[in-house]
Amino acid sequence: QNSHAPLNIALDYDQCGDNGYPDEANPFYIYQGLHNKQRRLSDALPLQVYRALAREHSRGVGRLVDFVDQAGLGEEVLFVYTSDNGPESTHKYFIGKGSTDPFRGDKRSLYDGGIRVPTFVRWNNHIPEERTVMTPASTIDIFPTLVRLAELNVDTANDIDTVQGRDLSCLWLGQCSDSQWIDSLRNDPNIKNEGEIIWEWREDYRGDCLSWSARFAVRWDRYKLHLQPQDKDEKRVTKTTVWSRIELYDIINDSLESTNLHVVRQGDPQVSSTVSYMMGLLVNYTASSAYDVSKWPKSTIDNRDWTRVDFELGTDCHDFDDNGNYKDPDAIISIPEAEYLTIVS
Repeated sequence: QNSHAPLNIALDYDQCGDNGYPDEANPFYIYQGLHNKQRRLSDALPLQVYRALAREHSRGVGRLVDFVDQAGLGEEVLFVYTSDNGPESTHKYFIGKGSTDPFRGDKRSLYDGGIRVPTFVRWNNHIPEERTVMTPASTIDIFPTLVRLAELNVDTANDIDTVQGRDLSCLWLGQCSDSQWIDSLRNDPNIKNEGEIIWEWREDYRGDCLSWSARFAVRWDRYKLHLQPQDKDEKRVTKTTVWSRIELYDIINDSLESTNLHVVRQGDPQVSSTVSYMMGLLVNYTASSAYDVSKWPKSTIDNRDWTRVDFELGTDCHDFDDNGNYKDPDAIISIPEAEYLTIVS
């Protein structure tokens, strides 16, 4: 079963034909002789598949919610709806479709387009309706939240190194504000969290060059910090780590992650202290027992000098030579010295 195919096969209509899927009646290729074949379906096929997936997904979720409500179980069942990250880059899969606008990045990127996903929570007469929580959270926060809502007796102090995540229940239930929740984390000796979220991608990346991010990303308060160790074999970073990429973005005002404050405001004490503080959060995490170094890829992400490279939107990053120079001089989008995006019409 293709993990990206509809969860349910339609029984009441021709699902394949209606959405442009290849089948016996509508094959992807028309064969004209043993070695001659022509594509029958147009390049619109990925969009047709994408729309079909979205429609089938919506139908499936709607049927489940309707069943629970019709059974009178709306106050007994908590719905948590979220999504996988994505979409896939068309450089990796022909079928890749979808957009992360207005964010930069796609699947396997640590820019927000590769990690930010929608989340909706519903629990009738428990969770206030039509309320938006702006505090950044992660899917690993869902488990400890459900444990608290189910009133299970879990020894968080002993489990915190194996079960990571933070309890979001007071935010979901509308019992605290965003700032009050952050304060509760700071005052909890078992959590030792300042509201930060840390990501790491250790594998290689193939896709749009503007989406190729550093190995680490840290979100804290309104800021997002991207960090790439110069030594690609360095697993646990320290205070003495030498960084080949440092990017700081005000994610609230710069959701595209296009203006690197570490460069454009170089020497600004506030920026310097923010970078130093967020580096410390990462160093503390990789030094803890919660950081797993047992799984490591055979080859890590590229370590070229990103401050010298001109990026082209829509171009595979593997189209660079061994010195990190792009083979096509007519780039339509560039990041001169990692400062900011320059869009040329």
